[in-house]
Parts: sequence; structure tokens; C-alpha cells
Amino acid sequence: MLAINRAEEIVRMVLDAVGGGEPDLFRQLDQLSAAIYLTDENGFVTYFNPACIDFAGRRPALGQDRWCVTWKLYTEEGGFLPHAQCPMAVAIQTKKPVRGVKAVAERPDGTQVTFLPFPTPLIAPH
Repeated sequence: MLAINRAEEIVRMVLDAVGGGEPDLFRQLDQLSAAIYLTDENGFVTYFNPACIDFAGRRPALGQDRWCVTWKLYTEEGGFLPHAQCPMAVAIQTKKPVRGVKAVAERPDGTQVTFLPFPTPLIAPH
């Protein structure tokens, strides 16, 4: 429960910084120990903090990686999870935050880590 509360706190911090037009947003995100990345409205990664590299075991490719920063994804039960069906993709496609879904990231070296993503779409007014 503590980890979920901390994750929600980090999400609130990021949303506050983005919503306030915080000029030092990326510098602040770079300091977080939690893996944070941003995508455009089509799901292409536009930013990632250093913790993403540690988490994913690879450097995400800006503008090329779509939906996710990980190499491969699996469901908590072990089934392959295509990036186009990952929690971030679902959040962007539905324009709603996704909560309570665990996933397993596989790094290029074969190690796996179970994680609880908190994808939260920020919809800019048109």
C-alpha cells in the first residue's frame, strides 16, 4: 500500500508541475527515482528521465518507441503483452488514467521486473 501511495504522490507532483507550466519540469523529473516518461497524443515517447534507463535496461528511442519504454512486456500471469495493449496505450486511447494493473517488463538482458504503472493522460485544450 505504501508503494501505491508513493506512486500516486509522484503522479500528483508531475501533474501539478505540468499544469502549473513549471519551467524546471524536466529538471525536476530527472531527479525522481521513479521511472517517468511522456508521450505525444499518438503514444510516441517524447521524454524519459534517467530512472527509465535503469528500469528498462535500455535507452528509449525518442519519437520511435511507442506506448512504452520497455523492451518487452508481459501480463502479471506471464502472457505476452503487446505494447499497443499496454496500460499506457489504453490510457491514451481511452483518455483515462489506468490504475491497479500490474505488468512485467523484460529488459534486453533477459531480467524481468514486475511493476505497477500509473499512466495518466494529460489532455491539452484545443
